[in-house]
Amino acid sequence: MTESRGTLEAFLEGLLRRIVREEIEAFFDRNGKPTGEPASGSKEYFTVKEAADFACMAPSTIRLCIRKRQLRAQRVGRRVIIKKADLESLLESHPIETINL
Repeated sequence: MTESRGTLEAFLEGLLRRIVREEIEAFFDRNGKPTGEPASGSKEYFTVKEAADFACMAPSTIRLCIRKRQLRAQRVGRRVIIKKADLESLLESHPIETINL
């Protein structure tokens, strides 16, 4: 009886841990900010890393687009910022074609 009780306690402990973890993750967005703060989707300007995350690209690809002057960017101090509208227009001007097999 005590062995099954220990198993039940371990099961309940694991279940509670998972529930608490899911609730905490639901409270925080993927950037670690509480969901009450503006998400990165509502920002007007992005850093290179944020732009890369938004566009599902590597930061080096974003920097390459800036060097090739395909994407406008501004330097503010040591940071490079990119206007969200400029990034969206770059993405819209280079659509990816898919092939249905």
